[in-house]
Amino acid sequence: MSSPVHRLEAALARRPADARLLQQLADLYVRSGYLLKAVAVLRQLTELAPERADLPLALARLHVELELIDDAEEWFDVARERALRVGDELVAAEALNAHARLRPHDVVVQLRLVEALLREDRHDEAATTLNRLRAAHPELPLSLATVRSACHAIRQRDAIEAQLRSMSFAQPN
Repeated sequence: MSSPVHRLEAALARRPADARLLQQLADLYVRSGYLLKAVAVLRQLTELAPERADLPLALARLHVELELIDDAEEWFDVARERALRVGDELVAAEALNAHARLRPHDVVVQLRLVEALLREDRHDEAATTLNRLRAAHPELPLSLATVRSACHAIRQRDAIEAQLRSMSFAQPN
């Protein structure tokens, strides 16, 4: 009798682009503790389903669990960008919040969070985050005006980085 993993792998050999089977295999790998295998399958699924913002978010979380923080940060950014592109504000906020928890003293990440909170009319949380950032970085002149200006510059940089990433994904390996 074959294991569920072997059955899914055999089914995928016959239908390698079956997103449902890939998702099942990734979930099974995670439940079984094969996180690196799950990452490989989720990367493949991410390429097959570019409209799904939840996939890069799952990849980011797996990278955090694997303590691959730089990779996790990249996937949080991809998740946020993809979520905003497809209009999934919930996943965008989830990715940004997780990234902010990962880097509580990173000025850029925290400013993105402040901006998102302000957009959502969550002024108290934005003020709390901004005050925490001010306490961590007293050398920075963090007024609301400078936050807005910094957020604008960050958005421009993010747009350029997203453009470069999409161009590099389009390149053959």
